Amino acid sequence: MTEQGIPLPLFRGEGQGEGQGKQPALEELLAQLEAAIAQLATGTAPLEELVATHQRAVRLLAEAQTQLEGLKGRAEQTSKLLAE
Repeated sequence: MTEQGIPLPLFRGEGQGEGQGKQPALEELLAQLEAAIAQLATGTAPLEELVATHQRAVRLLAEAQTQLEGLKGRAEQTSKLLAE
C-alpha cells in the first residue's frame, strides 16, 4: 500500500475477483526475462532449447509490456486524483 492508501498488488488481478489465477508482477517478469536472455547469450544449449527459450522470452516481454502499459495508466489516474 502506498502512502496515499492506494493498494499495490503483487500480482495483476489481485483483489479484483479474477478466478483465472495470478500473473507474476512486473519485477518477476523482468527477472525471468533477464534469466532467459542470459541463457540465450551463452549459446551453449542445444538449438531446440535455445529456440524454446527465445519463444519464452518473447512471451515474457509481451506480458511485461502489457503490464507496464497498465501501470502507466494507473500512475496517470493516480496523478490526476492527487492533483484534484
